Amino acid sequence: MAQIGLAVCLLLLAASPISLSARNCDALYYGEAQPKDFAKALACYRAQAIWEMVAIMQLNGEGTAVDVAGARATFKRSLGGQSFMDADAEALDAIIKLRETNPSAKRVDIDFCGDVAQTTPSLGYCQRREENLKLADAYGALKQIRARLDPGLRPAFDRSATSFRSFVKAEGERAYQKYIDGSIRNQFSMDQEALVRGNFMAAIQTLVSGTAGPPSGPRPLAEADKELNAIYREGLRSRASRLQPGVAVDVTRARSRPPTYA
Repeated sequence: MAQIGLAVCLLLLAASPISLSARNCDALYYGEAQPKDFAKALACYRAQAIWEMVAIMQLNGEGTAVDVAGARATFKRSLGGQSFMDADAEALDAIIKLRETNPSAKRVDIDFCGDVAQTTPSLGYCQRREENLKLADAYGALKQIRARLDPGLRPAFDRSATSFRSFVKAEGERAYQKYIDGSIRNQFSMDQEALVRGNFMAAIQTLVSGTAGPPSGPRPLAEADKELNAIYREGLRSRASRLQPGVAVDVTRARSRPPTYA
């Protein structure tokens, strides 16, 4: 019974594996679930007209020789003939100018998220990429745990994983709609997904460490719902304080999930 309980709890953490293909530029560039391939990544970014990443790869000499002049030409192409530059473009422009004025200086590789990303969409993209990497690690660990389970428990393990994937997706969408009018709605959505997984990870760590036995019996839904809402609201406050310092966020009516139970 204890092993069955552990199997179910472990599957509650599982989320969908990262969908990567040979046409996924980021997967090729960052080596997510496959070896890095800069040459293919560069061709992919070019094909999809993601010129900022092409310029970064030219500055870094990734998949091509270091080409500062080429990076400048690519950067101009990214602007599309417009003179306006958003914060991302300004950051990349400053990096290219520094390389142009001192081409013999020791080269330091440029990272989009660490050196260029400034706008809300870009920061959201970087947060999603970070979450994907963490998810890939967690998913790999769960596969190892699944391999150690009795074969008879694996079908239940797999069904639980499928159900929880839907739950994570629904929670992300719900948080997004809750803050649809705010520019940080994507961040709130990803934070909620991470919060849900984190709560289950904590429970799993406790079970795996052997510091807790199997549940003594069913837990009242109202009690669990109250605790989950409290954790969720605290997560919202913490996120809001980082993104909007000094701005109060009303989370008293926020729920961590709809009050319906099967």
